[in-house]
Amino acid sequence: MKNGMYTVESIEQGLVRLLLREDESIEEYIPEEKFNHPISEGLLIKVKETPDGDFISKPEQELTQSKREALREKMERLKKR
Repeated sequence: MKNGMYTVESIEQGLVRLLLREDESIEEYIPEEKFNHPISEGLLIKVKETPDGDFISKPEQELTQSKREALREKMERLKKR
């Protein structure tokens, strides 16, 4: 798994689909139980691979919230057209 910022694209049958933000053609499927924090669709997480081949992830709650708000504002502007 590459180090970087990922978006939780979906969670289905206990598998979390992650898309690398810098290149969304790169996706990873990780069992939900591998995360030590709550996971939800749309959440941005920072991932760092560990020397043993595992990974550490950190949820970026504030960044996620600001991206969601920007998207809501854009949708509102488009509705008014």
